[in-house]
Amino acid sequence: MATRSVVAQVSATHGTNTTIIIDTPMPPPPRVLAERALLKANADGVELFIHKYVNAGGYLRGPEHWGITDGPDDAVESIPNWSLAHALGGPDSLIEAWHQVWEGHIDQYTRTRVPEVDVAAEGIYYREFTPSFDWEHIGEGLAGFYFYGLSRPHDPQYITRLERFAGFYLPDETDLGNYDSKHHIIRSLWSRSHGPKLTSASPTDWDGPPVPGGAPGRRTRFLKASNLKGDHPLNLGATNLALHAYMVTAKSKYRDWLLDYVDAWRTRTKDNGGNIPSNIGLDGTIGGKWGGKWYSGIFGWNSSDEGTRNYVLRGPPEGFGNALLLTGNQAYADVLRQQVNNLYVAKRVENGKTLIPVYYGKSGWYGYHDVDVIAPVCPIDGR
Repeated sequence: MATRSVVAQVSATHGTNTTIIIDTPMPPPPRVLAERALLKANADGVELFIHKYVNAGGYLRGPEHWGITDGPDDAVESIPNWSLAHALGGPDSLIEAWHQVWEGHIDQYTRTRVPEVDVAAEGIYYREFTPSFDWEHIGEGLAGFYFYGLSRPHDPQYITRLERFAGFYLPDETDLGNYDSKHHIIRSLWSRSHGPKLTSASPTDWDGPPVPGGAPGRRTRFLKASNLKGDHPLNLGATNLALHAYMVTAKSKYRDWLLDYVDAWRTRTKDNGGNIPSNIGLDGTIGGKWGGKWYSGIFGWNSSDEGTRNYVLRGPPEGFGNALLLTGNQAYADVLRQQVNNLYVAKRVENGKTLIPVYYGKSGWYGYHDVDVIAPVCPIDGR
């Protein structure tokens, strides 16, 4: 390691300055060498991935599909850490490889039409993004895109896309109708570059045309998941777009929209006894499209897809966390604290283990699980 002289001016207790000269070389700590080796291993692995799974045009090898089982988000879920590894100090080959695959998959899925699905009939991507889907899956496909900004925040193409995508939710910039500024809601569980989907969703809408040899259960679980109307806490994932657009442009309109939307969710949750409601009607009322039941809705506390997928707590940490980051106001984090407190108020202790509920139905909390293990899939069992 090369010797470097460092001169530090230190203020002494008596008001005089003391000069400390540091000119003795030190070997790097083992953890630093291990980190560098890990980053190099990442780059080596990416090179192998590109060789095996990506063609010369940047397209991923394999058929293009629409839907939850194997959609466009899944295509790039294998590469998001490439851009993160570069931001952590990895070689430039990492960010170049990510950019190659990202651009390739945008073109690849833009060109692929799925006539059986109305929102994908003009392309699995439209305006370079998902035409309309839920934020659980939109968000999964965006991770590497967000990380890219850590390395190249001034990339003009990156900024243009961020502003376009965030603009899908700003009423003054689009006529898509994703956001209702009067009621402060995203109007459907499915939103994006085609606007909100306000018609019923079929299993084919959710998972694309049947695939030979595909597991039938992947489609049948969506037989009851047709009502997409109204807002859902998953949609708070859309605030990530506004946050990143604000960070790279400093335009206040993105910050203002984010806080407007998150503040509405904070108010709803407070009005609902500290429990985050899992559906908001088109008129802004809690439970508005599900018979007044605050806990109902697709991916809700009592989900209509056989009650097995409660995604209520997947959007709020992002939305309230983003608002906290922008304002420093701990009241946003308090929403999440209160929700966790409510779960612990309903806890049970069995054989020395603390159990908290996963679901809520007409009979109250249910689906208890050990807080120290991953929650199991719990059937709706008529509640």
